[in-house]
Amino acid sequence: MALLGTFIDVRTNAVIAAAGSTSFAHGLPAAPSLVYIHENTTTNSTTSIKLVAVADATNVTIYNHGEGQTATLACASIYFHSLVR
Repeated sequence: MALLGTFIDVRTNAVIAAAGSTSFAHGLPAAPSLVYIHENTTTNSTTSIKLVAVADATNVTIYNHGEGQTATLACASIYFHSLVR
């Protein structure tokens, strides 16, 4: 029977300016299966925020392709793996 286990790394990231980016080392054993980004506070609803997360075996980079800056972000990088008994 295969069981699903996870490794989760949660970080708080500073504001990302329009057309800006930020990177951090995630500390997971492999590239994340999922990167979840949550904006901690609301921004002006008239500005466009378009966030994209790109991850590899060591880092997560968050790009803001929008026209406005973000608020503080919480980012959860999750690595799913199976355990076989």
